[in-house]
Amino acid sequence: TEEAQDALIRVLYDLGDVYNTMGRYLDAKKVWGECLERIEARRDIEEQEHLRKNRAAILGNLAIIQRIEGHLDEAQRLCEEALSLEDNGSAQAATLVRLVEILIEQGDATGAAKRGTEAVAVARKLIADEPNVLNNHRYLPRALNMLSRAQVAEGKRETARGTIDEAIALIRTGLEG
Repeated sequence: TEEAQDALIRVLYDLGDVYNTMGRYLDAKKVWGECLERIEARRDIEEQEHLRKNRAAILGNLAIIQRIEGHLDEAQRLCEEALSLEDNGSAQAATLVRLVEILIEQGDATGAAKRGTEAVAVARKLIADEPNVLNNHRYLPRALNMLSRAQVAEGKRETARGTIDEAIALIRTGLEG
């Protein structure tokens, strides 16, 4: 049944998470790969928002493993695909931050700065739309940090200093508040 398939997908996703946390990346990749196959085999994937979100999350998780393994082009492709599926601001912000890191490692400072700017905009919108959701406030300092790294890679150290100063101020405000 579809309910049983959904339950199995959730279990596989969680198992992949456990393996990933343990540093067992090959096992995580295998389990998440199976999970992804099961999601993609569902005929109702477009109507099932949770399946689309799970697929995007798995793609993002696989991108992390690909990056760890040094497969930066594949990691970038997986992030881009995840972004095309995500409509949740926090998921978009997290994936964009991950993508900035990959682009910096690939030596694409301009692309990293562009995606970093996008991550900051998404993070600011999250806070503006739902300022009382504390979780939303964690993305902006991360996005600013990654944007500053991209700016340094572009050779824009003064701009990066202002960006990181903003991130530090946000973190201090959060610690004091």
